[in-house]
Amino acid sequence: MDERRFDVIIIGAGAAGLTAAIYCSRDMNRTLVLDMAMSGGLAATTHRIENFPGFPDGISGAELMKLFKAQAIKFGTEIVEFANVKEIEPRDDASIVVKTADRDYSAPVVIIATGSVPKKLDVSGEKEFYGKGVSYCATCDGAFFRDMDVAVIGCGNSGLQEGETLLKICKSVSFIEFLPIIPAEGILHDRIKSAENSRCFVNHKLVEI
Repeated sequence: MDERRFDVIIIGAGAAGLTAAIYCSRDMNRTLVLDMAMSGGLAATTHRIENFPGFPDGISGAELMKLFKAQAIKFGTEIVEFANVKEIEPRDDASIVVKTADRDYSAPVVIIATGSVPKKLDVSGEKEFYGKGVSYCATCDGAFFRDMDVAVIGCGNSGLQEGETLLKICKSVSFIEFLPIIPAEGILHDRIKSAENSRCFVNHKLVEI
């Protein structure tokens, strides 16, 4: 299989991967970005971003990621979308081979910026209302729900930590947990319980939005 050589290979074309590409390309490194999907990552699916500097009126995640991509390409980055990385293999000559289904690439430096994917509930309405009331990040989107009644699904550490952010700005926060107990750390549970605008519902399983 033909192999193409680069100075830097970045796996992941989300915000972190494209930012890394901008820096690497501006430093005159021949840079390749590989992503198994379209460029933009999770940020591109966000309805509106208001906490990124330079956009006082906010900007859609898709539009912001288009700008990231355009800037990386301007400085010489090559981006290959829908390239599913199958294997990463170091070689004796200090290079690293990145293998996809279609082609092999190599470089002395590989940056992994594959980001994360929110855990889905797989209930009716979740997909339809994503970006229209359903969110996976209180820090990112909590401000959109200021002074509203909101619900947090899941009372593990992550759920209660996200809830702490919401309790400061929302009218009320209902925590819903399908287990008969709150599985989060006790200190987090105590903080939630002490908030006047919080309610916890155990033995409740979300079935539809």
